[in-house]
Amino acid sequence: MTLWCEPRESSGNRLRRIMGLTDEQYAATVARVNLCDGPRWDKKSARERFWDGVDFDRYALVVLLGQKVRAAVMGPPLFQVVRGVGNCHFTSIPHPSGRCRLWNDPGVVALARAALQRGAPGVPWGTAGDAL
Repeated sequence: MTLWCEPRESSGNRLRRIMGLTDEQYAATVARVNLCDGPRWDKKSARERFWDGVDFDRYALVVLLGQKVRAAVMGPPLFQVVRGVGNCHFTSIPHPSGRCRLWNDPGVVALARAALQRGAPGVPWGTAGDAL
């Protein structure tokens, strides 16, 4: 399953912890769409999968993970929240992989959560006991 929070060393679990959600909150609140079509990144394919695979009427906020995704769908700069489609907003945060060094700055998690809060204020961002 895309960006699932198991195993605990996974990017999905890092994302859950960055968002500050429990496993249950993450499963109930965060829908995930895999934009990779095969082993190599393809910008055009990712863009098509995004626009065809996300139900914008169902969600208040779509979070774009990483520079490649942001570029593929022409998303907003990091941590900015913009109107997306209908009532759905878009924001961008760095990719939660362990390779993204932006997360080494302790203020980045707070910036990400502030953007999430602006985009979807009804979600309990940052409330999990094991949040980053």
